[in-house]
Amino acid sequence: MIATIVRMEVAAAFTVWLTFGAWLFLPTVDAPAVFSRIAISLCGAELLAVAIWSFGTEQCATRPCAPVPEAARMAAALDIPGLTGFAFLLAAICALRAARAC
Repeated sequence: MIATIVRMEVAAAFTVWLTFGAWLFLPTVDAPAVFSRIAISLCGAELLAVAIWSFGTEQCATRPCAPVPEAARMAAALDIPGLTGFAFLLAAICALRAARAC
């Protein structure tokens, strides 16, 4: 159980760090604004999911806890990092296409 919590926290911290960094970096390289908005939206969604999970499992001694915190945990550990990876893949494809057009 502790290993699952640690993995979720590492995935959440890395996702927040990566998306916030992308939000700061993308406007400096003149990337399309949609990628910057996607990055900050994913960052906010990750923070919200972690907050729901954290506050929802405060009184919980064993897993599974209530359904909403468990869904937020799964979103923070798997769904949002997966969407972040997909968004970065799309941004890389867009950047490569733009570089080939020059």
